[in-house]
Amino acid sequence: MAVNGVTELIPYHEAVDGISPRKHWLGADRIEWVMTTVNRWPSSYKYRAALQLGERTAEGMFVQMEYKAGKVDGAPERLYFGLFVQGARSFAVDEGGFTRHRNKVGRGLPFYQQTIGHPHMHIPVMEASYGYAEPVERRPAEQLWQLFLHRANIHGAPILNLPDEIGQNGQLRLI
Repeated sequence: MAVNGVTELIPYHEAVDGISPRKHWLGADRIEWVMTTVNRWPSSYKYRAALQLGERTAEGMFVQMEYKAGKVDGAPERLYFGLFVQGARSFAVDEGGFTRHRNKVGRGLPFYQQTIGHPHMHIPVMEASYGYAEPVERRPAEQLWQLFLHRANIHGAPILNLPDEIGQNGQLRLI
């Protein structure tokens, strides 16, 4: 979560300990996006789902997704899948269209101090549990979703459905 533009961080080992174990999706069997803007187009949407770890709901552990339609047909302006551990964004796959991310952490790693385009994957590094990204090959949204679920070790999640790009009448569609 960002507070005043700053992402909350947890220690590296806690982030890794949250990412590694098998987790089960507790959200609905369909992603019910919530519009977070008053603009009709392009609208922004979010969705959050709890996760089960073993026999219990993992407090402070959830998936948060964000979507904003782009002005280029078929390309999202923003599509983020984030795994939050103890309320801190610890692992993510981001597709932000043509924007870029600069790695300010990760000293000694291949992409340290480099500017990375989208899509990319945020992974925890010893220096910080968030802020280091590695490039990911451009692919359809559903494949990025499956990559996120696989790497975050989340099972039982639904197939990705995105909000209607125009957002008329709150209708959602599968793509």
